[in-house]
Amino acid sequence: MTSDSQPATKELCYLCFEALENEVLNQKSTKVSSRVVQQSNVAFPMFVTWKIGDALRGCIGNFKPLPLYSGLQEYALISALKDFRFDPVTAREIPKLNVGISLLHTFEDAQNALDWEVGKHGIRLFIDGMSATFLPEVASEQGWTKEETLQHLARKAGMYKPFDSAALARAKVERYQSSKCKVTYDEYKQYLASLS
Repeated sequence: MTSDSQPATKELCYLCFEALENEVLNQKSTKVSSRVVQQSNVAFPMFVTWKIGDALRGCIGNFKPLPLYSGLQEYALISALKDFRFDPVTAREIPKLNVGISLLHTFEDAQNALDWEVGKHGIRLFIDGMSATFLPEVASEQGWTKEETLQHLARKAGMYKPFDSAALARAKVERYQSSKCKVTYDEYKQYLASLS
């Protein structure tokens, strides 16, 4: 399945905000979820990313294809409330958030650790029994070269030795692409107002 057959949409991002508000604010809104339920059978590997401005607030996903409807709601909550790198998102933070969803597709084994394009491919690094991933936008947002990206990814995986030419030769990389969409909380609230 490619991004053309079911791209990430703003409505799917709104679903993430609705799930988070329902959980954190103890609400029972279904204004958004009732509109996207028809897409529930389409499955993708996915990540949900929460930010305040440009600062990461939580990002977790799954490489196993999950139904969009339930998967996005689940990972909206996991990434906002259970990303071990951050405290759970609070009610006061919700209006400052923006959410991005990444629906992953076109997985390919790279011929070598440098066989991918910054800004086009996300990569999964496998080395010495460890693994980690960066979504396609991470390297370009950080201004990293391929080599710098691999250094950071190796560190993320738990490798604290230098990522030298020997490590480069041992590394296996899987590359992938994503259909991405993001919205702000204000856009979400405007959308809800348009449904009234």
